[in-house]
Amino acid sequence: TLTPTTTSGSALVRFEVGGHTATTQVLVGLEDETVADLADGSRWTTGTARATGTLTPTTGPEGEPALRLQDDFTQSTATRGMYAIPPASLPVEGRPVELTMWLRGDGSGVWPRLQVTSGDGTVSNLDGPLVTWTGWQQVTFPVPAGTAMPLTVSRIRFLEVRADTQYQGDVSVADLVAHVSPSGTGVTTQ
Repeated sequence: TLTPTTTSGSALVRFEVGGHTATTQVLVGLEDETVADLADGSRWTTGTARATGTLTPTTGPEGEPALRLQDDFTQSTATRGMYAIPPASLPVEGRPVELTMWLRGDGSGVWPRLQVTSGDGTVSNLDGPLVTWTGWQQVTFPVPAGTAMPLTVSRIRFLEVRADTQYQGDVSVADLVAHVSPSGTGVTTQ
């Protein structure tokens, strides 16, 4: 058992058994890297699928820049979406294990997702929890193990997949942050 003596960092640990050695990286803690502080919110654009909506700058839970997304999901029973699109894709530094974002919920049950491109060019989504609350809450978007790095974020998405549910939604987002492993050097064996 290894017990860290620091809250964050990396180190190499060397194991030797029967003339064979292995050196492995040990990482402790996570570092926060801002992906989008939304100070450029007026330059973000709106995308929709089988819906209409507006995107406007607002303020977050601590008075920081935020974006307000107001959508109309009453126009179809197929999957509907409202997207906040940054002026350019947002690079995520390091090896994130998760991204977090403050989200002011409206209790609608809308599904938040982050559209990302991985280091091998694959476009996918990081899934957040259904928005069943009202008011500000920090939400987590786990990054699946084995995802090729680096990541870039191209959209903040809100989807409604329930055919029998139609409503006009009103959510806000603030402070998109990546929680990354401390940098290290890797693994070697002899």
